Amino acid sequence: MVRYGWLLAALALIAPPLRAAEEKVLDDGQFASVEVLRAAWVTAEGGLPAASAEGRDGPAVKLSVDFTNPEMRRLVYDRRLDEDFSRWDRISFDVFIDDPSIFSGYTAYFQAPGGWFGTGFSARRGWNTLTFTKASFKREDSPAGWEKILGFRVAGWRGTAKAGFMLVDNLKVYREPLVIVMDTRIQGSEYESAQRIAGGLGDALAEVGVVVGSTTDQEAEKGGLAGRELAILAHNPSITPALIDALRAFVAAGGKVMAFYQFPAALAELLGVRTVGWSREEYPGQLSAIHFDAPEIVGLPAVVSQHSWNQTKIQPIEGKSKAIAWWHDSEGKNTGLPTFVLSDAGLAMSHVMVSTDPARGRMLLALVGHFVPRIWSEATELAIAGPSRVGHVDGLAAAEQWIAAAAEMSPQPALVRQKLQASQAARRQARTLREQKQWPASVEASEQADILIREAYLLAQHPRRDEFRACWNHSGTGAFGTWAQSMKNLHESGFNAVVPNMLWGGVALYDSELLPHHPVVAQRGDQIAECVAAAKPYGLQVHVWKVNWNLGHAVPEAFKQKLRAENRLQVDLKGTTIDWLCPSDERNQALEADSMIEVAQKYEVDGVHFDYIRYPGTESCFCDRCRERFETSLGRKLTNWPADTRLPEVKAAWTQFRCDNISRLVQRVAEGVRRVKPACRISAAVFRDYPSCRDGVGQDWIHWIKQGWIDFICPMTYTDSDDTFRNWAQQHVGYIEGRVPLYPGIGVTSSNSTLSPDRTAGQVQITREQGADGFIIFNYGPREATGTLPPLRLGALGEPGLQPHDAPAYRFEVGPLETDQVTARQVASGQAVSVTVTRAEDIAGRGFGAVKGEVVLEDVMGSLVSKLADAPATGSCQVTVKAADGVYRVAVRGSVPVNGRPRSFVTRSLPLQFGR
Repeated sequence: MVRYGWLLAALALIAPPLRAAEEKVLDDGQFASVEVLRAAWVTAEGGLPAASAEGRDGPAVKLSVDFTNPEMRRLVYDRRLDEDFSRWDRISFDVFIDDPSIFSGYTAYFQAPGGWFGTGFSARRGWNTLTFTKASFKREDSPAGWEKILGFRVAGWRGTAKAGFMLVDNLKVYREPLVIVMDTRIQGSEYESAQRIAGGLGDALAEVGVVVGSTTDQEAEKGGLAGRELAILAHNPSITPALIDALRAFVAAGGKVMAFYQFPAALAELLGVRTVGWSREEYPGQLSAIHFDAPEIVGLPAVVSQHSWNQTKIQPIEGKSKAIAWWHDSEGKNTGLPTFVLSDAGLAMSHVMVSTDPARGRMLLALVGHFVPRIWSEATELAIAGPSRVGHVDGLAAAEQWIAAAAEMSPQPALVRQKLQASQAARRQARTLREQKQWPASVEASEQADILIREAYLLAQHPRRDEFRACWNHSGTGAFGTWAQSMKNLHESGFNAVVPNMLWGGVALYDSELLPHHPVVAQRGDQIAECVAAAKPYGLQVHVWKVNWNLGHAVPEAFKQKLRAENRLQVDLKGTTIDWLCPSDERNQALEADSMIEVAQKYEVDGVHFDYIRYPGTESCFCDRCRERFETSLGRKLTNWPADTRLPEVKAAWTQFRCDNISRLVQRVAEGVRRVKPACRISAAVFRDYPSCRDGVGQDWIHWIKQGWIDFICPMTYTDSDDTFRNWAQQHVGYIEGRVPLYPGIGVTSSNSTLSPDRTAGQVQITREQGADGFIIFNYGPREATGTLPPLRLGALGEPGLQPHDAPAYRFEVGPLETDQVTARQVASGQAVSVTVTRAEDIAGRGFGAVKGEVVLEDVMGSLVSKLADAPATGSCQVTVKAADGVYRVAVRGSVPVNGRPRSFVTRSLPLQFGR
């Protein structure tokens, strides 16, 4: 089932939504008896029976789990229902979490005949009110539709090995006057893209206090728009004549339509626009900003940045509509291309809404408010309340307190205080304007207050000494026209490494002798050569990223057909060949390994980086070769292939077989790369849900670390929820046990998360607090390079730092201690702890020469607390650590000779928590 949907329900924690036109309670926690409750709430996977418990406004349902049982992978309960959801378009429920560390994530599902609708969510400690629209939910299997919902399922996925519980209450559904119309007739990645865009637009509206529901196109065709005020088509590639008829009737009854990007002739006629073709941007940055000229629409910002890559060319029709905004390029030039066209029927935009500009919210509020003026007063109240989170701090009041305290240790304390005071003054002005019922002006003042407090937070961040600061670059071409521009941008933003995607299973962005060349090689040249040369002047490390097994995009068809003819591709459970190399095939193992070794041998790269180092899922590979090799390893034939691989007596062996196939490549690459270039580091982007990823996709990354094949690890911990991000970091620190540096992945722009600069800085701060040695951001593209990353240099990345993975090997062992003195690296207040520091064996060929250094105690920011001893050049030393309550790390700092000159290094222990 879907484990983590792209939409997180954090917006529900901001403020109460606008009142819905209609609502219905499906479960309020009240049952006549325990027997009735347990008949309604059924544990689906062998958990404890549901029970009643005191909620925040009456009884709630208690769902319990015992994760000390290693077989339990999730808490999961089903609430039986029999409900027609076609009328309803928004859903909410309350959940209480006692100990967030117990759960690694959460999922909510609705069951329909033939399948499920599922979405991930995040929850903080205590009570959470979570709100979703139907656009929040991904389809799994083939659910018939929302007309007949058979049940509601809530799942909490295994985190730490503890027993725990959650409380659930107040399951409700709503019908909203403003609604997004989802396209349900498209399939696959196109459906997922449309759903993501629709959900993102709903999130953006909710952020400014405009709550929308979501209905389906098929429901709209059956009269589902009746009684609504605004219908939004965020991205609808398959608009049917029946939907056009429904929209015409809706507009005739006084409704308004906002449509984006897709304009079949009948819809264009309804909105009074003329389409004159479709085009990609004609040059980089052509579609970079939206400039408005619409005095009739109150509250519009003058400019909103949005980096679009293509558009449907639209024009107004004289007497029916008018252009109210135009695209400007990155140099500020008006392209003459309309962005928005306004008519009496509604509004058309030439592309989808992907802007992350802080002014986006006020733009959407003004555009919707033009059609539904009543939203202004409610939105003003939410704007004045301020952001629900600034960086890693919950709530406006707490953020102001944190910034005031942190200012004293920041590099620019006076400027921090100035920004904070200016924010507070702007919010006072917003309140005054609200009393005068000047809603748009009040919202604008609140927006300015939000910008200022976020700037104050960024400035108040304290730089940390010595950490890996990297970005994944998915395009393999950087964020600008040349790698020189990208490296300059990364350096100026405070980063010291980049991980560019330069090769896949079937294509390379460099002059490879093993893989077909991507078209970009002919267009822009060898991208690894350009990248490495551009990085040198700035001292940035380059770790080349390979997508393993997956053939990738732009693969020549002839190469793909050759692999297919040689039976080298994976076969899924249904017998269909898919475009992934089969890991059990020795020819594929050789191609994957040799291409990564080729990169290390041919270029002056600092490392090679695995990605997709796994199977696609549980449903492959079942080719004839896999069957033959598995049966040989099993020692017997299987009667019913591939179904027998799921038999209880076979499943463990099948899982190990898959893990071994993947691990064999990791070992082969590590040994091969270190043989030709010992200094080249080996790393991997991995699923964060260990050990589930071992069972599900054959990715046993803790095993790789224990075997010494990996120099550092990058779990892909993409989430909008800081609590969830913190829990994952804690778990990974515990799994890794200090064997290699941990660099958590931060999802600035991912399918699961979109983070502003202050939220990004907040997650950087969490990595430091939890004992990681750096971080890596996804993704580095034009939007991130120009918007998200540069503000990090204001504070968090204000000083350069060393790379922790470049240090000689030291091992840190805590203890021995009395069992009541330390538990899970926690040391009782006032107690001392002994730490043995051992000079360990380096990787063959990585001789560091004469090591000179000190054993020191640091705080989580890398600041020196005290010197403990001289570092051993060989053998061990033992130090005693006693400190005030807080989190510390024992470290070895020193230098090693490199090319006749000393090079500094640092390597650190697990974090030690003194006190609570």
